[in-house]
Amino acid sequence: MNNFEALQLSNEIQEQIELVGELWELSPFEINALCGIVADAFASRGITMQQQINQSN
Repeated sequence: MNNFEALQLSNEIQEQIELVGELWELSPFEINALCGIVADAFASRGITMQQQINQSN
């Protein structure tokens, strides 16, 4: 899996969290916290939107 695919996976996971959060009636804070955990996990491995933009230039 390359970095672009990993970034897409991160985004898909966060979208699923948002959908499930709505179904489970989680607060926006809880949804944002869970999405932040996912984003941080990928960022700790160097998978970020900024990194992807830098590689494109």
